[in-house]
Amino acid sequence: MKVAILKRNWGKSFEVYQDNVCKHLESYGVVFEKFKVEDKIPDNCDLIWTQGAPIIDTFNVIRKARAPIVTTIHGVNQFIVPMKDFVSNRKEWVHWEVKKPVHRLFWQFTETHISLFITVSEYCKHCIQKVYGISPDKIQVIYHGFNPSIFNEDVIPHKNSLPYFLHVSNGKPTKNIVRIIKSFENLCKICPNIELLIVAPLYRGPLTNCPMIKFIDQHRYLSQEELAKLYRGAIGLVFPSIDETFGLPILEAMACGCPVITSNVSACPETACDVALLIDPYNVEQITEAMRRLICKPETRNMLVEKARRHIDNFSWEKSAAEHYKVFRRVLDSKKRKT
Repeated sequence: MKVAILKRNWGKSFEVYQDNVCKHLESYGVVFEKFKVEDKIPDNCDLIWTQGAPIIDTFNVIRKARAPIVTTIHGVNQFIVPMKDFVSNRKEWVHWEVKKPVHRLFWQFTETHISLFITVSEYCKHCIQKVYGISPDKIQVIYHGFNPSIFNEDVIPHKNSLPYFLHVSNGKPTKNIVRIIKSFENLCKICPNIELLIVAPLYRGPLTNCPMIKFIDQHRYLSQEELAKLYRGAIGLVFPSIDETFGLPILEAMACGCPVITSNVSACPETACDVALLIDPYNVEQITEAMRRLICKPETRNMLVEKARRHIDNFSWEKSAAEHYKVFRRVLDSKKRKT
């Protein structure tokens, strides 16, 4: 099976997903050839695999494609999340308000040209159905995995002068960093000598004067190995996203023996189940209290770590790749029946 992959620079999490799935699909005999929007679609490909909702610059690819197309959609939060929680300034707000109707227009054309959609959670599937009206039979949920050779409890912990909480994300407004900062400032009043380390390379929101809050290498993405050390040394991961379609840091932290505080909305409870402290992401006091529990109640922390060891067995890139292969085979078999 030869699969042509439309190469896009969507961000680090997209790259991690595609690289790991491709790596394990090779064991099924799948051969990949990457191409860019401006390139000619590779000859003799059996299938085209794209990521992200189809937009203007993919129009010609979809229009010219002769092979069936499978598209992975990681989210439609620009339609689901209130704009005040999705953008950080008025310029971005105007950009998205102009872009949303254009997105919908292109969907009217492209949806019928795509054989099957993959998405990363039942929550995201529901959102795609709600926004675009796609039949549920045309959307396949396949969960992410994690790399156990990198994310595990044998990792050497990050060395820090004080105990610390950790936040890891791209730093966009939906990651809720402003409330995380407020919550930790409240925590410092009752639990001094604790730090908050924030890994969020795209964060452009307000900062803080609190000396116990530190941004780590704010202008670059850390390697997976660097993240694993940070997870392993942390009291807990603070990940109260306003909207999340999967939440890969939840799995990575759990695999490293790091307890998780996350949201009770969107896909966070689907990924974390009952193996995390679930809070209302809009409630600063709840976030503060969850952090306090992990400091003051070691039995809670130990319980979460123990349950996570069993929970993470449900997720792997091998399982994800196997499900992708089934989808690709299903699409190709359907094409054969039609011809």
